[in-house]
Amino acid sequence: DLKEKRALKMEIMQLLEPRRNVHFIPFFDSTKKKFLMQHSVLNDCLLRAKNRSRWLMLNDVDEVFQVQQMVNVTTINGSVDIAKNNHATAQNQRPLSILEYLKYIDATTNTTSALRAKNWFFFEQGPTTPNASKYTLPRHNTYNNSQSKSLADQVLLHTSPTLERYVWRMPMFTRDGREKMIVRPFALNYVNIHFTWANANRHVETRQMDPYTELRSVHFKIPVANQKILDDAKVASVNELVLDTSLAQTHGPPLRQSLGQLLND
Repeated sequence: DLKEKRALKMEIMQLLEPRRNVHFIPFFDSTKKKFLMQHSVLNDCLLRAKNRSRWLMLNDVDEVFQVQQMVNVTTINGSVDIAKNNHATAQNQRPLSILEYLKYIDATTNTTSALRAKNWFFFEQGPTTPNASKYTLPRHNTYNNSQSKSLADQVLLHTSPTLERYVWRMPMFTRDGREKMIVRPFALNYVNIHFTWANANRHVETRQMDPYTELRSVHFKIPVANQKILDDAKVASVNELVLDTSLAQTHGPPLRQSLGQLLND
């Protein structure tokens, strides 16, 4: 029910806002053509961030940016050392955090107005073959606030993080459309949903990211939408989906820890 979803959203944001630096701006629209309002929402956010933020993520709640660029963990001393392919080993590398990656972009270029990431769908259910059963990470009992009566508290308490459950990805990223961006607000005057519309000056440009080696937009999709997405991508069945736990492994544990600290404050 739409009213119940909105009430839950408001309750969760009221829970988060006083505990962390989170500011929720209601921007509900009662019309059926919700995409008509999305441009207004994005550009309202862009203008608010003009003189406050160096970077701004323009993604939906069912999407998360994942950095694919690796870093040498043995050589980080307050700065980022980007791994070179000829020295790449799994033992001494990890993916950059999004903050490290944006600092790296800041340090290497001042002509980029936006990072445009390709969309890559992830699903909860994958192949049904015996050796590729549903993947789940072990749950950790990090939440002690079990006596809370708040509906929002209970949702956060009992829900396993989406990125730990949605680990079956499409064989290929979405080639055209559905891209999402991380933008530099001071370098832009107007944005569209999937691309920049007006740069602040002619010396800056949008940078298209390589989804394999730089940055991708992980897009979680519920089962009801699976078949249409599979059909559109000419994927015969879920048996062609690929198990990809990279995001779950790197971001799942710290996310659960943060939620635990949040609810125990």
